[in-house]
Amino acid sequence: MLLDLATKAMSGDWALLSDVGQTYGAASAILSSFALIGIVLSTVIGLRQARIGQQEAARSMQFELMKMQLDDPTLATSLPPDAGEGDRLLWRRAIYRNMTFMYLRSSYLTEDISDVALGLQMGIIFQNAEARAWWQKVRSDYATGNRRRPERKFVEIVEQQWQAAQDLAMPANSEATHKTNEPAPSPEEVTMPAEKSI
Repeated sequence: MLLDLATKAMSGDWALLSDVGQTYGAASAILSSFALIGIVLSTVIGLRQARIGQQEAARSMQFELMKMQLDDPTLATSLPPDAGEGDRLLWRRAIYRNMTFMYLRSSYLTEDISDVALGLQMGIIFQNAEARAWWQKVRSDYATGNRRRPERKFVEIVEQQWQAAQDLAMPANSEATHKTNEPAPSPEEVTMPAEKSI
């Protein structure tokens, strides 16, 4: 009906109608291309969200396993069976610190905390000499396999704060007393193995 009305209005100029039809066909192809691009982007985003969900599930499982080890140190694979009370204390601190870092990492990846807030948290944590020694051991574990930009950015922020704390602590390292929240570790404590993270 519309075509009939158009032909009457245009005195039956079918060539003009053909040109108009071809123009609409080109516009339809363009719109279809945009729709296809939108479908591809939504699929990519969905796959990324699914991967993030899998990573969060794995980290939650790791949290649970660490909590079980804290409740029952005999389950720990990195703690010798004949470990003394001092070794167990250092091991528990390493577990707790690793869980803290994993929490901050997850919060940063989900954008619950900003770059500035993360930097402030790391600055406070790295005031402690034992925390700085711990990060120096496990930093490669956190940096390995970080293909996504937010994951790399997290490690960069932590590294910056760690380096800044190291620079500030250098004069104090030559003294016997460290102004930290916890007592300075002995050389034996610093060489204790740390729990690896995902």
